[in-house]
Amino acid sequence: MSYIEQTLMPGENLISEATLHWAMFIAPTTVSFFGLLAYSGGGGSIVLVLGLLWLGWRVLVYYSTELAVTNKRVLAKTGVIRRHSIDVQNSKVEGLTYNQGIIGRIFGYGSIFVRGTGIGMVPIPYVAAPETFKRDVSIAISAA
Repeated sequence: MSYIEQTLMPGENLISEATLHWAMFIAPTTVSFFGLLAYSGGGGSIVLVLGLLWLGWRVLVYYSTELAVTNKRVLAKTGVIRRHSIDVQNSKVEGLTYNQGIIGRIFGYGSIFVRGTGIGMVPIPYVAAPETFKRDVSIAISAA
């Protein structure tokens, strides 16, 4: 059972969930690939090891991050070793924005920034289809 499902309150319905995008694996995979090329050429073992560690860490982050909006709250949970959760009542969300660079627009990912009363601005990078999630949050906030 996911963190989001465990924390749902009575009468709370899940409206939308967002996932992280596969683009977060591009940089560590590239480093690992070049490390493997250098290693097969007689060196580069440290680059290979660092690239694989970075890739492994990103896989853990990918599977441990959850983003959702319900009819009552906006929820986000991140963290592999330490858990960091954001739980903002829809009435307390001041805004939700997203940024997409050129590559993000091409591949369909971006960073979401949740701004809530008392929590400031919380960034969540590599969110797949951020405009869809932003729209779903806006609908939930306006219905609250």
